[in-house]
Amino acid sequence: MHIINPKDVFYFESVDNKVFIYCKQKIFQSKLKLYEIESEYENNDFFRASKSIIINISKIESVSPVSYGKFQALLQNGEKIFISRQFVPVFKKKLGL
Repeated sequence: MHIINPKDVFYFESVDNKVFIYCKQKIFQSKLKLYEIESEYENNDFFRASKSIIINISKIESVSPVSYGKFQALLQNGEKIFISRQFVPVFKKKLGL
């Protein structure tokens, strides 16, 4: 069991009915479901980027548009995450745009 500070989390991802927590150098597995994490952290810097990913906005280095209204977020750890077009309005609202 680990206690993880939400500020250290880059993103959460659901893969094969398991939820993983991605930090700068380590990956942990969560017992919570993605929708539970979304509900718990929706008032913080987290937002759902796709059906399977919740991103920490404070860990985004840059964002660029890609095809068909999707965006691609480059995280501070060098990983690239796609933001589905259906979640782009939520992302913009979180940024105050």
